[in-house]
Amino acid sequence: MADDEVGNDSADQEAETDLTRWIGWLDKYMADLPALPGEKALDFCEAAGDLWQRALTEQPPKPDSAAALVLLEVAKNFAQVMMAAALDERVTRDAAQASLLGALEGVRNDARSWLDNEAPTAEAIAARVEAVKATFKQAQDAAANRIAEDEADDEYARAHPYGAILGYQDPAVEADIIFTQVCEFTEDDHNRYAEAYDRLKRQLDQDLFSYVSDMSDSFIDVVCSVLREIQDQTFSLSNMEEPHKRIRRIRSALIAFTSAVHSHQDQTLYQVKQKFGDGSDEHLAVKKLFNDIYSDCFAYRWLIELRHMMLHVNMDAFTVSMTARLHSDATIELGMSRYWMSKSSGVMKKAYKRTELEAMTEDPSVLDMIKDLQPAFGPLQDEIDAIMYPAAEVAEDAATVRELIKRFNGRRGLYALQTGPGFTRRYRTPSFSQLDPRVLSFADQYETSEQGT
Repeated sequence: MADDEVGNDSADQEAETDLTRWIGWLDKYMADLPALPGEKALDFCEAAGDLWQRALTEQPPKPDSAAALVLLEVAKNFAQVMMAAALDERVTRDAAQASLLGALEGVRNDARSWLDNEAPTAEAIAARVEAVKATFKQAQDAAANRIAEDEADDEYARAHPYGAILGYQDPAVEADIIFTQVCEFTEDDHNRYAEAYDRLKRQLDQDLFSYVSDMSDSFIDVVCSVLREIQDQTFSLSNMEEPHKRIRRIRSALIAFTSAVHSHQDQTLYQVKQKFGDGSDEHLAVKKLFNDIYSDCFAYRWLIELRHMMLHVNMDAFTVSMTARLHSDATIELGMSRYWMSKSSGVMKKAYKRTELEAMTEDPSVLDMIKDLQPAFGPLQDEIDAIMYPAAEVAEDAATVRELIKRFNGRRGLYALQTGPGFTRRYRTPSFSQLDPRVLSFADQYETSEQGT
């Protein structure tokens, strides 16, 4: 009997020593966690698992002992943290580390209480082992279910990649913008909406008339700015360098404007040729419009010729004369030099242009030419648009885009077309094509104008 008691005491002492050693290991394990490699949560969890595995391999505890239970509890906790990280990519390395340390603190407290009081019995250890195994099984089942749900969600998302996406802000959510799918589209609906939207967008983006108008405004702004400087005596006209700086600024602005007029013709002809074909009825009709305005509009014809002379022959084809007056307003006179225009082969080889130039009694005013161009240029653009964008086609595309707008149910925010699978845990925000508010507004305004006619 005494020998049995001695044997039991020896076994208890050995178990206590083993538990003490593994509690010490747990202290060091927890202290080493912050230094483990891995920027992502999963990488950190794998490193924590490797560290645990090395300790178990070097000197494993006695099976079914309190020390073995400690190691099993450690394994359970980093496995749970790893599972959480695997199921949610938003879990950071720091969050995973903090979660694991918090759980291990509980394991260590339990182990220390066994030293201070009494270690659990073999039956209690066995029950705890079974409980840990059950926890592992629950985690595995939850992971399997989550993976199955994710696969189903992803499969559905891949089969339904189109829809209306709304981007909006919510003060209660810490995000610059939140994206949500308002509704799904069939592939046919997506293509119908996207094609109508793209045609309207191209029409607005190719608004070369606005480009010409903007350059005209810029030219006038430069002239007015220089005129104010003369009036305010910002510089002296007797200092030749100062007037020349302003003359260069005005000439550059005129080149920009006349080049815009020239580009309007070139790019319009290119666009109509690309859309309808070289030599098509539409192409020939637009060419005739440009030929007609060149023949019928003095301002258009000579601004085109003036641009050619300034770019290819001599900048002095455009004259600038500045006058400052003591008791009246300053003036700037902008002219087209008849002398330099007579040096143009493109002018002098054409009888009607040569005759017209020789009949001029003074250099024409460029400001008058720009003013006279405006009432002719607007109707020209209207006729071009009628050919390039037939009203029936534009009306149909505008109606289609209005239908698209209604799919957003009046919600305000960023409108977009979804172009790929998304809005699942793994796909998250899908690829999308943002809708330009200008195009959406154009469709609404087109509807209003049509109803009003």
